[in-house]
Amino acid sequence: MVYKRQAQLLISTKTTKYEAIYISIISVVCWATLLKVNALNITECDSYEGYKNNTRLNCSYSVIWCDGNYSMFCSEEDVCDESFNCSTEQIEESSTTSPAANADIDITEACTKGMTQKFVYPHNCNYYYYCIDGFLLVGQCPLGYVFNTENQVCSGSITDINGCVLT
Repeated sequence: MVYKRQAQLLISTKTTKYEAIYISIISVVCWATLLKVNALNITECDSYEGYKNNTRLNCSYSVIWCDGNYSMFCSEEDVCDESFNCSTEQIEESSTTSPAANADIDITEACTKGMTQKFVYPHNCNYYYYCIDGFLLVGQCPLGYVFNTENQVCSGSITDINGCVLT
């Protein structure tokens, strides 16, 4: 690596051992800083590391790779690029948009003994309620997928499902 070669040259020019170590450390810090200049600072990542569903309404990339300050938008897992970018501006929702099915139902009352059905989870399309014989569970769709109220399965990306309510 470059910094090792620099350290060897400095040592050979009669610098002290400590000066060579100090210069090597400075070189490493400078290179690490330069490599991360193009990284995106995605607010959704905060202190999270790994893949995360992208909940921005105006963004076509369904997944975010979070890794400290080196985060990227991804069209799917393992298809990420630091050139992918999404605006932080929020799109105003039209008043003609229909709400998600089952949005106004009190799920705790609707889930009764003998019933097996899935319901949309309010305010987050990545989750859903699953009522099994009166027991209410919360399920989560895989990364990049949302709960489709029409066929009651996880499918598509966030931008593909009509009536998806996100906050």
